Amino acid sequence: MKLNLRAQGQETPIPHQTLIMLSGGVESTSITKYLLELTDDPITAVFIYVPNGYGKAEEEKKALNLLVPRLQEIRPFKFFEITLKMPWQVIDVYWQIAMIPMLMKATNSVRMYQGLCAEDWEEEWRRREKVVYNIAMWMDMIPEEVAPNIPHLHLTKKQHMVYLDDLAPLTFSCQLPVKGQPCGKCKSCLMRNK
Repeated sequence: MKLNLRAQGQETPIPHQTLIMLSGGVESTSITKYLLELTDDPITAVFIYVPNGYGKAEEEKKALNLLVPRLQEIRPFKFFEITLKMPWQVIDVYWQIAMIPMLMKATNSVRMYQGLCAEDWEEEWRRREKVVYNIAMWMDMIPEEVAPNIPHLHLTKKQHMVYLDDLAPLTFSCQLPVKGQPCGKCKSCLMRNK
């Protein structure tokens, strides 16, 4: 059954151009699967590749090479990659978050979805929210219009993996991979292996 996302006062579902920040991690893959299965919204999924010296982006890219074709089997969607080359090591997630308002304008999206798990909410999203707000104001956009939708926020990382079923092993979560393999020690690895 499709999830009906109705505009106020409308009797029939109104498709909304939707942007998803797809990293190849557990949560972003989970929300992508959810929207593909339960809505008719036209979807554009974007991967922001930031080669920052940690090796994480390279492993995410490999994961997406496996995940995107499988997700396309649910129903077609647009997918593209943006490369940001920096002369220094950066925390890649903040560059990704800072680009949300620009990407929403570029794709004419009225909704943006991002994957987060319950463990990340208080600690992580509060910091990200400030970045989105400031960029939106700078671009003369209403911050509330670019605020992400996170319908799976109540799920733990492990619960996201259960929902993903056979897609879960294809995802990549490690923050500090060692020779292409999960370190087993970072927060993401520990949550994944609970």
